[in-house]
Amino acid sequence: MKKIMSVLLVVAMCLVIVACDSSDYKKAEELYAAGDYAAALEIYTALGEYEDSQNKAQKCMYEVANAHFEKAEYKAALEIYTELGEYEDAKDKAAYCEREVGMTENADYAFLADIEKSLLGRMEATKTENFERDTIVNTELAYVEKYADKTFYDANLKAIAEKYIEGLKVQKEALKKESKWEYQIEWQKGIVLRYEALNELYKNYDFLTDNADFIGTYIADLEDQQHILNGYNAIEADLTEQMTADDFQWKLSKGGYNIYCTLKNNTEYTFGLFIDVSFYDSDKVLFETNTGYVEEVKPGESYVLEVYISDADRVENFGWTTYYDYVK
Repeated sequence: MKKIMSVLLVVAMCLVIVACDSSDYKKAEELYAAGDYAAALEIYTALGEYEDSQNKAQKCMYEVANAHFEKAEYKAALEIYTELGEYEDAKDKAAYCEREVGMTENADYAFLADIEKSLLGRMEATKTENFERDTIVNTELAYVEKYADKTFYDANLKAIAEKYIEGLKVQKEALKKESKWEYQIEWQKGIVLRYEALNELYKNYDFLTDNADFIGTYIADLEDQQHILNGYNAIEADLTEQMTADDFQWKLSKGGYNIYCTLKNNTEYTFGLFIDVSFYDSDKVLFETNTGYVEEVKPGESYVLEVYISDADRVENFGWTTYYDYVK
């Protein structure tokens, strides 16, 4: 009789447990249907292997993670997606969240915000007639130079930041050059470095994709700026080779008031060229500087550089530098 009573007691207890589980499961289902996934998750988890509670618990975890994701609470979402492993697209979303957390906690997003302010400020400043290049460069450096030593989550973004900062520093050094040619070539190098960095930001980080002025200036114009830089280098190399050749010579015009030389454009570029000639007397005193100009020199054409000199007899020695009006 005692055994029968014990069995009946166990059966009764099981029925109570089953009834409780059934009631809790129904409650969890109602919460899930209402979108209260966090509350439903607690019950499904407590139910263990009852019915499909484990599967439903996973679904709830996924929905809770999605809710954090939609609110940009990536750190909270990451923990749950990571726990879910291969469930649905949890692995891909975990990777996205990890990137967002990494870029937020490191220098990445701060740099993107500061370079946007920096560049928009530069664009606005250059709309004025008498803007100062040194002020513009120094202002930009004040925004972004600090990121040269910062830790980035995204190695590619760090490389872009370094390139842009390098471009600004090259332009800053260009402003110190006394030679017009050195200034011109160094400034152009800085332009190309900056434009290349900005193009990478535009393509890979949606940088200022809704700003027509930025796109028209920095994105559409990159190839032209690279073309100009390549032109400067090619033309200057061609000039140097010709003007340092053994048979090169300056000649005095018949009237005696001009010196000139004949050159050929051996490059693929069309250009306008200035030449500054400094004249020195026998005491090595600079007594006169004049400028010559030639325009629209096309590939394969010969051209004459000619400069006025007031007193050819006084000249003991002279030097010259070239720089460009345009390259196309």
